[in-house]
Amino acid sequence: MKKRNYVKSIFNKLSLIYLKFKVYNLNKMISGGNGKIIMNNPFLKVTIILEKDARFILNGNLKIINHIGGEAPVFIYLSENSCLNIKGDFLIGNGVRIYLHKNSKLTIGGKRVESESGITENSKIMVFSSIDIGEDFLCAWNTFISDSDWHTVAKNLVTEDHHKDIVIDDHVWIGPDCNILKGTKIGKNSIIASKTILSNKSYPQNSLIAGAPARIIESEVHWSRDIR
Repeated sequence: MKKRNYVKSIFNKLSLIYLKFKVYNLNKMISGGNGKIIMNNPFLKVTIILEKDARFILNGNLKIINHIGGEAPVFIYLSENSCLNIKGDFLIGNGVRIYLHKNSKLTIGGKRVESESGITENSKIMVFSSIDIGEDFLCAWNTFISDSDWHTVAKNLVTEDHHKDIVIDDHVWIGPDCNILKGTKIGKNSIIASKTILSNKSYPQNSLIAGAPARIIESEVHWSRDIR
């Protein structure tokens, strides 16, 4: 028993040293701001890549966690001259992948009123031009957010614009398995129900939005992250 406890103690100390080393290297990727990256699991794989002139601005703490024992790696890729700007405390879970195309920008407001703001796990954000996400944003698992089709689409021999900016206002809660596609604008305090598909439309504040395609189910809704 003593030997087992000794080995466990050594393992815990080495794990802590490895975690500190890992977090130190991740924090070197930050270009500006007074924030820092925090992790709770030394064995969760996290990769952050910044190409030439890309900027990662962090004001507040970016907490990277493994949600309910999840192990899928976190991957953040900033192409040339792109900018990821996280303005406050934010949380991302295992399996979250963020990709910024050349010259694009992703802005995330972070936490203001709610106890947490973040993305649970296994969701993807792909930015071709601009995605703006407000404060107190909550996103459940398996959600896809992108401002581009990422392919050329033509109708009646007329080529359509493959991208259009996305704006998600303050205090928006997105349920699991949703698709937030190009041109979507979501008003503050809204709830997006599970498996909803939103594309190229604007939705007013305090809306409960559901369906594929999406429609407003209820108005004047209010929500809170914490059960009261």
